[in-house]
Amino acid sequence: MRNRLRAGRFLRYGNDASPMSFLNDRNIPETAFCRFREYPPVSGPLNGLRILLVEDEYLIAMDVETICLEQGAASVSIVGRSAELEDDTLLQEIDAAIIDVMLAGVPTFPFAGRLQQEGIPFIFASAHGQSEYISTHFPGIKLVEKPYAGSDLVQALAEARDASRPQSAGDVIT
Repeated sequence: MRNRLRAGRFLRYGNDASPMSFLNDRNIPETAFCRFREYPPVSGPLNGLRILLVEDEYLIAMDVETICLEQGAASVSIVGRSAELEDDTLLQEIDAAIIDVMLAGVPTFPFAGRLQQEGIPFIFASAHGQSEYISTHFPGIKLVEKPYAGSDLVQALAEARDASRPQSAGDVIT
Protein backbone atom coordinates (compact mmCIF):
# COMPACT_ATOMS: atom_id res chain seq x y z
CA MET A 1 0.00 0.00 0.00
CA ARG A 2 1.45 3.36 -1.00
CA ASN A 3 0.87 6.16 1.45
CA ARG A 4 0.71 9.75 0.32
CA LEU A 5 2.15 12.04 2.94
CA ARG A 6 2.09 15.82 2.81
CA ALA A 7 5.44 17.53 3.13
CA GLY A 8 4.80 21.22 2.77
CA ARG A 9 2.96 21.50 -0.50
CA PHE A 10 4.39 18.34 -1.99
CA LEU A 11 3.31 14.73 -1.96
CA ARG A 12 5.88 12.16 -0.92
CA TYR A 13 5.38 8.60 -2.02
CA GLY A 14 6.55 5.67 0.01
CA ASN A 15 5.72 3.42 2.91
CA ASP A 16 7.28 5.72 5.46
CA ALA A 17 7.98 9.43 5.84
CA SER A 18 11.52 9.30 4.43
CA PRO A 19 12.14 10.61 0.92
CA MET A 20 12.96 8.05 -1.73
CA SER A 21 15.56 8.00 -4.46
CA PHE A 22 14.26 6.99 -7.86
CA LEU A 23 17.78 6.09 -9.00
CA ASN A 24 18.19 3.23 -6.55
CA ASP A 25 16.51 1.67 -3.53
CA ARG A 26 18.35 3.49 -0.78
CA ASN A 27 16.84 6.21 1.39
CA ILE A 28 18.63 9.53 1.32
CA PRO A 29 18.73 12.18 4.05
CA GLU A 30 15.88 14.70 3.92
CA THR A 31 18.39 17.57 3.87
CA ALA A 32 19.58 16.33 0.48
CA PHE A 33 16.09 16.63 -1.02
CA CYS A 34 15.39 20.27 -1.80
CA ARG A 35 12.03 19.32 -3.41
CA PHE A 36 10.43 19.00 -0.04
CA ARG A 37 11.11 22.54 1.11
CA GLU A 38 8.49 25.26 1.02
CA TYR A 39 8.73 27.63 -1.91
CA PRO A 40 8.66 31.26 -0.87
CA PRO A 41 5.93 33.35 -2.50
CA VAL A 42 7.07 34.31 -5.99
CA SER A 43 5.61 36.73 -8.49
CA GLY A 44 5.49 35.29 -11.98
CA PRO A 45 3.24 34.53 -14.94
CA LEU A 46 1.23 32.02 -12.88
CA ASN A 47 1.00 34.33 -9.87
CA GLY A 48 -1.36 32.94 -7.23
CA LEU A 49 -2.95 30.24 -9.40
CA ARG A 50 -4.12 26.99 -7.86
CA ILE A 51 -3.23 24.53 -10.61
CA LEU A 52 -4.49 21.02 -11.20
CA LEU A 53 -1.99 18.81 -12.99
CA VAL A 54 -3.48 15.69 -14.57
CA GLU A 55 -0.43 13.52 -15.27
CA ASP A 56 0.27 9.82 -14.72
CA GLU A 57 4.06 9.95 -15.19
CA TYR A 58 5.42 10.70 -11.72
CA LEU A 59 8.74 12.27 -12.77
CA ILE A 60 7.05 14.52 -15.32
CA ALA A 61 4.51 15.55 -12.69
CA MET A 62 7.29 16.46 -10.25
CA ASP A 63 9.04 18.53 -12.91
CA VAL A 64 5.90 20.39 -13.96
CA GLU A 65 4.97 21.00 -10.32
CA THR A 66 8.36 22.63 -9.70
CA ILE A 67 8.11 24.73 -12.86
CA CYS A 68 4.66 26.03 -11.90
CA LEU A 69 5.65 26.86 -8.32
CA GLU A 70 8.80 28.63 -9.50
CA GLN A 71 6.62 30.72 -11.83
CA GLY A 72 4.37 31.93 -9.01
CA ALA A 73 1.64 29.30 -8.69
CA ALA A 74 0.15 29.18 -5.20
CA SER A 75 -0.27 25.40 -5.32
CA VAL A 76 -0.17 22.41 -7.64
CA SER A 77 -2.45 19.42 -7.07
CA ILE A 78 -1.48 16.28 -8.96
CA VAL A 79 -3.99 13.69 -10.14
CA GLY A 80 -2.53 10.56 -11.66
CA ARG A 81 -5.54 8.24 -11.99
CA SER A 82 -8.72 8.77 -13.98
CA ALA A 83 -10.90 7.65 -11.05
CA GLU A 84 -9.70 10.69 -9.07
CA LEU A 85 -11.15 12.99 -11.74
CA GLU A 86 -14.67 11.98 -10.68
CA ASP A 87 -14.40 14.01 -7.45
CA ASP A 88 -16.77 17.00 -7.75
CA THR A 89 -14.90 19.02 -5.11
CA LEU A 90 -11.81 18.98 -7.32
CA LEU A 91 -13.15 21.78 -9.52
CA GLN A 92 -13.84 24.02 -6.52
CA GLU A 93 -10.19 24.00 -5.47
CA ILE A 94 -8.49 25.05 -8.72
CA ASP A 95 -8.06 28.10 -10.94
CA ALA A 96 -6.48 26.40 -13.98
CA ALA A 97 -5.39 22.95 -15.20
CA ILE A 98 -2.74 21.17 -17.24
CA ILE A 99 -4.14 17.93 -18.65
CA ASP A 100 -2.40 14.93 -20.18
CA VAL A 101 -4.60 13.52 -22.96
CA MET A 102 -4.34 9.96 -21.59
CA LEU A 103 -4.07 8.59 -18.06
CA ALA A 104 -2.95 4.96 -18.18
CA GLY A 105 -4.66 4.58 -21.55
CA VAL A 106 -7.91 6.30 -20.52
CA PRO A 107 -8.76 9.52 -22.40
CA THR A 108 -9.21 12.65 -20.25
CA PHE A 109 -11.49 14.45 -22.72
CA PRO A 110 -14.66 14.03 -20.60
CA PHE A 111 -12.91 15.77 -17.70
CA ALA A 112 -11.70 18.52 -20.04
CA GLY A 113 -15.32 19.00 -21.08
CA ARG A 114 -16.31 19.50 -17.43
CA LEU A 115 -13.59 22.13 -17.04
CA GLN A 116 -14.81 23.88 -20.17
CA GLN A 117 -18.43 23.89 -18.89
CA GLU A 118 -17.27 25.37 -15.57
CA GLY A 119 -15.20 28.05 -17.32
CA ILE A 120 -11.93 26.86 -15.80
CA PRO A 121 -8.97 27.62 -18.09
CA PHE A 122 -6.83 24.65 -19.09
CA ILE A 123 -4.33 23.38 -21.62
CA PHE A 124 -3.44 19.93 -22.86
CA ALA A 125 0.15 18.71 -22.46
CA SER A 126 0.71 15.36 -24.08
CA ALA A 127 2.90 13.11 -26.20
CA HIS A 128 -0.22 11.48 -27.66
CA GLY A 129 -0.85 14.21 -30.21
CA GLN A 130 -4.57 14.29 -30.88
CA SER A 131 -4.25 17.85 -32.24
CA GLU A 132 -7.04 17.33 -34.81
CA TYR A 133 -9.46 16.00 -32.18
CA ILE A 134 -8.56 18.81 -29.76
CA SER A 135 -8.94 21.56 -32.37
CA THR A 136 -12.35 20.15 -33.38
CA HIS A 137 -13.80 19.45 -29.92
CA PHE A 138 -11.92 22.06 -27.87
CA PRO A 139 -11.43 25.07 -30.16
CA GLY A 140 -9.10 27.66 -28.68
CA ILE A 141 -7.54 25.21 -26.20
CA LYS A 142 -3.80 24.81 -26.66
CA LEU A 143 -1.93 21.53 -26.93
CA VAL A 144 1.68 21.64 -25.76
CA GLU A 145 3.34 18.53 -27.13
CA LYS A 146 5.88 16.53 -25.13
CA PRO A 147 8.74 16.91 -24.87
CA TYR A 148 8.15 20.58 -24.12
CA ALA A 149 10.12 23.42 -22.61
CA GLY A 150 8.87 24.65 -19.26
CA SER A 151 8.58 28.17 -20.68
CA ASP A 152 6.20 26.91 -23.41
CA LEU A 153 3.99 25.25 -20.82
CA VAL A 154 3.92 28.32 -18.56
CA GLN A 155 3.21 30.66 -21.46
CA ALA A 156 0.35 28.49 -22.75
CA LEU A 157 -1.25 28.26 -19.30
CA ALA A 158 -0.87 32.01 -18.67
CA GLU A 159 -2.49 32.71 -22.06
CA ALA A 160 -5.36 30.33 -21.26
CA ARG A 161 -5.91 32.11 -17.94
CA ASP A 162 -5.79 35.54 -19.59
CA ALA A 163 -8.21 34.47 -22.34
CA SER A 164 -10.76 33.29 -19.76
CA ARG A 165 -10.80 36.56 -17.81
CA PRO A 166 -13.86 38.67 -18.44
CA GLN A 167 -13.20 41.99 -20.10
CA SER A 168 -14.12 45.07 -18.09
CA ALA A 169 -16.27 47.82 -19.60
CA GLY A 170 -13.22 50.05 -20.01
CA ASP A 171 -11.11 47.54 -21.96
CA VAL A 172 -10.49 48.46 -25.57
CA ILE A 173 -9.47 45.65 -27.87
CA THR A 174 -8.02 46.69 -31.21
